[in-house]
Formats: sequence, C-alpha cells, structure tokens
Amino acid sequence: MPKNVVSIVLGSLLLVGCAATPDYEQRRDANERYLDSLEFGVQPDAFTTVNWWEDYQDEQLNQLVEVAQAANLDLLSTGQRVRQALADLGADENRLLPQGEAAGDYEVIDRNGVQESSSVGLAASWELDLFGRLNALVDAGEANLEVALNNQRAMLKEVTVGVVRAYLEWEASRQRVELIRADIRALGDTREVMAMRVTEGISPKLDLARADTLLEQQRAKLPDARAQLYRAKAVLSVLVNEDPESLRLKPASSVLAASVGVPEADRANEAMRLRADIGAALASLAREVALGNALRAELYPQFSVEGFLGLTNLAEVSDGFESTASISPRISWSLLSYPLLLQRVEGQDAVSENSYIRYRQTIIDAVANARVAVFAYGQALEADRATGRAFQAANESFSIALTMHREGAIGYLDLLDANRTFISAQQDRLAAKLAFATAQLGVVEEFSGVWSSAAHRKLIEKRQGL
Repeated sequence: MPKNVVSIVLGSLLLVGCAATPDYEQRRDANERYLDSLEFGVQPDAFTTVNWWEDYQDEQLNQLVEVAQAANLDLLSTGQRVRQALADLGADENRLLPQGEAAGDYEVIDRNGVQESSSVGLAASWELDLFGRLNALVDAGEANLEVALNNQRAMLKEVTVGVVRAYLEWEASRQRVELIRADIRALGDTREVMAMRVTEGISPKLDLARADTLLEQQRAKLPDARAQLYRAKAVLSVLVNEDPESLRLKPASSVLAASVGVPEADRANEAMRLRADIGAALASLAREVALGNALRAELYPQFSVEGFLGLTNLAEVSDGFESTASISPRISWSLLSYPLLLQRVEGQDAVSENSYIRYRQTIIDAVANARVAVFAYGQALEADRATGRAFQAANESFSIALTMHREGAIGYLDLLDANRTFISAQQDRLAAKLAFATAQLGVVEEFSGVWSSAAHRKLIEKRQGL
C-alpha cells in the first residue's frame, strides 16, 4: 500500500477516535429537567393505590382486569419479545467468553507426491475486547431488553385502561338501553290512554299523532343502543381473550359515579417522566448509540487468541496420531474496508440522531396529551354538573306538567313537550356521566408512570413464580 494512503487511513482513524459524538446523556438530563419543570394543574391522590381500578369498588371489574393482565394475547406477545431480548442479550454476553468447538479434518496435498494429514480435537478462540466492541454489543443488548420491557409495560397499561374503558362504555350502553326501554313503556302507556280519548272524541287526532311520533322515535333508537352495548362487550371480550357470546356480565350501576384519582406519585411530573413510552424511546436511543460504539470499535485492530488441543497424524512424518497442543495470538485490521466502515459509522450516527428525535417527539406528544387530558377532565366535570342541574330541572318540569295536565290546566302537546325535554335530559345526563368517567380515566392513563411500573413489577414477579 502506498505510504500516502496509509497516512490518510491512519489520519482518518485519529480523527474518528478523537471526534466527539453528540452527548446524549446531557440531552437526556435536559429533557428530564424540562419534565420536572412543568405544571399540569393536577394533584395526585395520596389515598389511591397503584391498583386504582379497585377504587371503582366493583368485584366484576377487578376480575376482568386480573384476567386481562394474565391472558390478553397482545400482552402475552410482548412477553415473548422480552424472552427473545433476554436470549439475544445472553448471546452477546457469551461473546466475551472463549468460544470453541470439537473439530476434525482430513487433508490431502499433492506436492511432488501425495501427503495426507488428519486431526481431531478441540479448537477454541477468544476475542480480546481491547477497544470495547463486544462490550458495546452487550450494552446494545441490555438497551434492547429495556425497550422490550417498556413495550410490555406500555401494553400492560393499554390493556388495563382498555378493560376499564370498555367496562364503563358497556355499563353506559346498558343504562342507555334501559332508559330507552323505560321511555318506550311509559310512552306506550300514554299512547293507549290518548287513543281512548281520541276514540271518545275528547282529544284531537293530532295529540295521538304526536304521541305516536315520540314513541316511534324512541323505538328507532333502541337497535343502535343495543348494537353499541354489544360492541362494548365485544371489545371487552377481546381484551380478556374470550368469545363475546360466552362473556357474562352483571349490571354495574355505580361505576359511572366512582371517583378515581392519579395513583401514588409525589408529583404529576414523576408520573410523566416514568411513562413507558418515554422509557422505551430513551432505551431505543441508548441501543442505537451502543451499536454506533460497536461500529467505531471495528475501526481499530481486533485481537484474538486461538488454540487447539487434540490429536494429529501427518502421513510420511509420523507413525500415527500424536498429542498436539497449540496456542497462537492473532491480529486483524480491516484497513482496506476502512471507507466502508466509516460510511457504516456515519449511517449509524444518523440512526442514533433519529432515535433522539423520536425520543424528544415522544416527550412532546406525552406532554401535549397530558395537558389535553387535564383540560378534558375539567370540561367534563363542568358538563357533568351542568347536565345534573338540567336533569333535575327537566324532571321537575315534567312532574309539574303531568300534574297540570291531569288538572286540565295544560293540553297534551305541552305535556308531550315536557316529556320530550325530560327524555333528552336523561340521555344527556348519561352521556355526560360517561364522558366524565372517561375523562377521569384519561388522566390516569396519561399520568401512568408510577402505577404502570408497580403493576409491571407485579406481573413479572407473578410470571417468574409460575
């Protein structure tokens, strides 16, 4: 190789060895300080346990959550990815140890006469990790395991929250069906009375037509309400790995009124910082940086020791197999592949920087979603109170209208209008209760770092104990 080419390669080596890569640890610390500095306007509930779903005080819900955490297929799949990451990490760690195999060979050489040789024994090699390539691969394997664990924790959060959300929607749909059925029964009774009055000539046919209209409007709502009820049950059945037809549920009237706070966190910021999606993004960044370090180590010479212990037979030289032991150092340096290695390092640096961008984007998304959840909670609380007042007013108005109609003070159309307002207020009230319960759940979901970590530890301990 020409002397100037060697100088260029060695110069590149020195530059690469001294060049500073981005300080991702410093960037991570800056992002954590950013999270710690935020104010979300939410106070954690010190009396809420990490098993926050138990605050609904519904044994059926507790059982569904327990079943989902044990049998949900998506969650089980993440467990297999954790298993794979553990196996890959074990393989990376074993590369630090001597590697060997049982070997045997037979060779024939025709060089001014046939010469035969054979050997059988144990061959071993040991790569001396002087420049940290193998240790960097171990670091990458550990980070990859952390990614898998955080993804498993994220899925555990999604499954747990998903079960509670589907359960709330199922109960709200069940109550909606019951409301519509009750309205249909009441309107049917009123319609029969009105039909008799029309037949007797006491009331005009217009009153009967208006009664029929309102009755059929309620009947038209029933199929959609039943479909929503079944869809909610189907979502729940998928989460607990069961057929919708075999899932049996009892009414749970109190869950929509339950109060659930943000579980056990000294500050909402801690619950944000420990989120699984942020942890997975940070671990992914660490993995790519470690892979970059492994590639940089390939720019340096690789040292290894090779050895053989066994029996050899050299025809024409020995009378049979003889004991043989050998050990030899080996050095290799991919000088001719240097441009290729530099491009691979450059490409991996781009991958690492992209991982940091995704990590930062995950934080920005998490903060935005948390703020939306807190805002939605406040709006849902306001709407819940307003619809409660509206329902009380509509109920009182309908009671007064019913009394006045019996006394002949108002006509049937006025009573029908009051009834229509009451029915609408009932349904608005139920929708607002569901919206508030869902918004409350949304806050728990977004500030999930503490409770999901504790639930994940319990899940791992339970599965290790099997």
